[in-house]
Amino acid sequence: MTGGGTSSSGRTHVDLEWGAATTSIQLALLCHLSDSLLAVTKMRRLGGFELHFEVRAKGKRRTEKKTIPIDLFQDEDTTIVELDCSCCPDLLANRLPGGVLIPVASAFKSFFERHGLRNAGVRVRGTFMRRTYRGVLDPSLLPAMKREVEEAVMRFSSRRREH
Repeated sequence: MTGGGTSSSGRTHVDLEWGAATTSIQLALLCHLSDSLLAVTKMRRLGGFELHFEVRAKGKRRTEKKTIPIDLFQDEDTTIVELDCSCCPDLLANRLPGGVLIPVASAFKSFFERHGLRNAGVRVRGTFMRRTYRGVLDPSLLPAMKREVEEAVMRFSSRRREH
């Protein structure tokens, strides 16, 4: 990238002179920026909730309380669930959920399928997992979704304590 300036219309611009040596990192950055701009302009927040659970570290008797904030967004034809997994980044290793995230992902999948929405994709960036579903979710179903996800985590946790 090189410098930038202001156009005659008063808009700020940046000159991109990457040429043939454009790297995949630069292209990924452009894709991320365009995704972010589209999301900001078209999305509306449906609501959200916090998922509370306990984790026992290997070899330790004591459990730690963890919280995953979950936000739901919608545009014209998709519903997006975003999970902030910063309390448990190790569970997002290799782009596949592990531990408590397995029943969470399964609960979302079952819930959305039962209500006529299909999984359109999963994206993990850092400690954020974004699950995209085709279709529009009725906001009045959020309490039922929260309850179902919490119950899935409780069943998972109780099975782990038994073993």
